Amino acid sequence: VPKLQCWVVYVDATVLDSSGSLADAVSMAAYAALNTTTIPSIEVVKGDQSAETIIEVSDDPFETTSLVLHHVPITVSLTKVGSCFVVDASAEEEACKSAGVTFTVDAEGMITSTSKSGTGGISPAMLMEMMKVASKSGVALIKRIDQVIERNEKRQ
Repeated sequence: VPKLQCWVVYVDATVLDSSGSLADAVSMAAYAALNTTTIPSIEVVKGDQSAETIIEVSDDPFETTSLVLHHVPITVSLTKVGSCFVVDASAEEEACKSAGVTFTVDAEGMITSTSKSGTGGISPAMLMEMMKVASKSGVALIKRIDQVIERNEKRQ
């Protein structure tokens, strides 16, 4: 019921391997999971009292609707190694890093948050370049995830 009730969704992730960026892998898995999640259909019924509203939730597993999602971001992590940076650093590259930046990026390439790690510095010029790469990478990754989801839905 708009402005009165809402669904609360929790995402739990079980990590089986931690090579590469864990935050990136979990965010992409959560993005895919949320985009394929369905919720039970509901019907709003007026109760006996004029102001009373009753929400009836369908127990039919085939009466569902998809979540309505807008601007769900994924994370894209970049690691500074020497005077360069890499996307999705390997364990060897991570061991040599002086700094890292994790960006959250939505489907339009909008960066919605940034988090730096490591003790090394990042010049403003490199940070701007990292932002451009993260934005392009995030858009490409989301597009690819959406294509896989769409292809799997057509198979069903």
